[in-house]
Amino acid sequence: VLQDSRVTREDVTAHNGMRTIVWQQQVDGVPLYNAILKANLTKEGALVTMGSHFMQNAAAATEMNAPTRAALIAQPPVDERKAVSLAAANLGDVVAPEQTAAASQPQGAERKQQFTAPGLSDIVSQLAWLPLSADLARLTWDVTLMSLKQNEMFRVLVDAQTGEVLMRTSLTDDISDATYRVY
Repeated sequence: VLQDSRVTREDVTAHNGMRTIVWQQQVDGVPLYNAILKANLTKEGALVTMGSHFMQNAAAATEMNAPTRAALIAQPPVDERKAVSLAAANLGDVVAPEQTAAASQPQGAERKQQFTAPGLSDIVSQLAWLPLSADLARLTWDVTLMSLKQNEMFRVLVDAQTGEVLMRTSLTDDISDATYRVY
C-alpha cells in the first residue's frame, strides 16, 4: 500500500519523542484527494495509533489501464485555465480561460501551478484523483482560489474530463459574535 504513496508530513514531538508520519495515496504520481494514512510511533518505534482513508485499489478505481491514465494525465480534455474559469464561475465570478495567466511552471506529476486572473487571487491548480465511492475515482483539477468579490477562499474540484464541478469547500472562517474559553 505504501509503495503507491508518498510521505507528506513527518514530525517529532520535542517533549516525548512521539513521531507522526502521514502518507498521501497516489496513482501514477497524482494524489488522491484526502486519501491519507497517519501513524503515531513512540520514540522507540512502537506503533501507538494508525488511521487510514486509503482506497483499497485506487488504480482500479480509475477504471482505466496505465496507458489510458497516462494519456489522460498528460492531456486532460479540460486544461488548467479552463478549470480555473469553471471554478470561478461556480463562485459567481466571470473569468474567461484566456484571462488566466500562469505565474509559475507546472511542478511534479500533479502539475501543480500558480495562476493570476482578474477578480481572483492566490490561485493554485493541480491534478488530483477524487474518490467518488469505495471503488470509483475521477481525475480532477484541484483549484484553490480567493474570490475578491466575495472576499473568501475556496477549494474547488473540477472534473478534468467533463468540466463539472464535483466539490466545493470554503476555506474561509468567519468571525462571529460568539465567545469561547480556550484552555
